[in-house]
Amino acid sequence: MSLLRLAILMFATVILAGWSPARAASGPAPCTLQSTLWDSYRTVSAPGVRRDCGADRWSLAGQRSWLFFDREAIAAAGVGPLEFNARTSRFHRISLYVRYADGSTASIVRQGSEAMPYRLAGPDFYLTLPQRASPPVEVAVAFDRLGYVTTLKTARLSPAGAGGWSTGTMLLIALFTGLALAPIVFNIAFFRVLRERFLLWHMALAICIICHTSLSSGLAFAVVPGISALAYGYWSQISFSIGIVAATMFCLNFLEPGKATLWERRALMASVGWIILFGAVAMAPFEAVRPWGNKLYFAGYLPVLLTYVVVLTRAWRRGSRAARYQAIAWMPIIACGFERVARGLGLYVGPVWLDQLLYLAIALELVITALGVADRFMILRRERDWA
Repeated sequence: MSLLRLAILMFATVILAGWSPARAASGPAPCTLQSTLWDSYRTVSAPGVRRDCGADRWSLAGQRSWLFFDREAIAAAGVGPLEFNARTSRFHRISLYVRYADGSTASIVRQGSEAMPYRLAGPDFYLTLPQRASPPVEVAVAFDRLGYVTTLKTARLSPAGAGGWSTGTMLLIALFTGLALAPIVFNIAFFRVLRERFLLWHMALAICIICHTSLSSGLAFAVVPGISALAYGYWSQISFSIGIVAATMFCLNFLEPGKATLWERRALMASVGWIILFGAVAMAPFEAVRPWGNKLYFAGYLPVLLTYVVVLTRAWRRGSRAARYQAIAWMPIIACGFERVARGLGLYVGPVWLDQLLYLAIALELVITALGVADRFMILRRERDWA
């Protein structure tokens, strides 16, 4: 069975296991509204203003994206102090409004450049609803220039302190992240003996894995609690994009001479330019790009993933020992990559464990690729000794 068939099989398994066309958050889904930055809570709450409560309500078309939780959603969240929770992403400002039964309102406003209150377990942020004697009857949340529609889809109300991932999950992710330190140490030692460029690119890949995993899992919030939503959004995408570039350059230098054709190597080099171009356009601070920049960011990885599959499959068939290690190491990540692209394009909303599955795939990639690097190192050293 070819690498492409295995990747498709793993991708289909992940999709079927995690398929959830509804929202990932628990409780009744909030209604949404797209507006300009000049529309206040009073304006959007006026009679006659229609809110979108349909299945395809999720959008970033407006400069300001609203969420509205009604009495039913508030009651379903539980009793006692409540919090608004959502997946952290890039936005310029968030405003939370609470309307109470006596007609009064309260609000919380935070700029995207300010430090956000984060969960120490998981990638979510939270805002505690102001408490008053009168019960709340509506909660409205407005995001200015939001860059990631999943923030809307994962938004929910919950009892104070109830959000976040389990301690066991975070310990495992911390362990997986710590595994990335081992290749860095080994490659430094290997590079002192053999000045091979693939060792440097493997170190760069490990560093990017540490940065991206720490950010996307929320581990970084414990180390840098003052990180802003804007910084989180940009650095998460930058670290992932640079990691893909490092992985591609590692593949180019790791494959043995003659195991990849000139056109295949040019295709890998084109993938590097493709990722840099699409990443820069997707993160460009222009309003014309923002509503669809996130989908562009994820769609840009499709040709890169397909290039990996084709090049590694053909190199394996030519008898490349390095390609075998890379194919086995990258197969879980490629399958998770296709799944994340599908989810990033808004085709469906998956459960939390789909994000956590990527960390397991990364851990496997680190271990198997490290074995491949050691094997290649021994072969090169033996060849030089014979020479």
